[in-house]
Amino acid sequence: MDRRPGAGHKSIADELNRRGVLSPRGKLWQHTTIRELLKNPAYYGAIVWNRRSESKFYEVRGGRADKVKTAIRSGAVEKVSKSEWIVIESALPAIVDRPMWDRAQSAASVRADRAGGRASRSIAGCSPAF
Repeated sequence: MDRRPGAGHKSIADELNRRGVLSPRGKLWQHTTIRELLKNPAYYGAIVWNRRSESKFYEVRGGRADKVKTAIRSGAVEKVSKSEWIVIESALPAIVDRPMWDRAQSAASVRADRAGGRASRSIAGCSPAF
């Protein structure tokens, strides 16, 4: 297989679909699925809890369940500040090493910045071999 540095999320999804590889749900791949997979810290072996809140009553702050949410925010999905994430390193077998995962995150961030902050579909230099 050829390495295609710079292949974006859509290119990766298209290639998997062309090869007949089904997504984890048994459907065609979408670029959003690729993006979310590549953002998942489980691939370098970490479990991260509290990246978002879907709680109806409590939210986690300072590492503990704290105060009841207001009725307006109750049940709404909200992103949680990175400082509030609970990370357990080396909790899972890693599929990629941490430096490779960090390079993919950095490449996606740089690409998003160049695109004016829009969500990135490119992970230049960190694509899987095709």
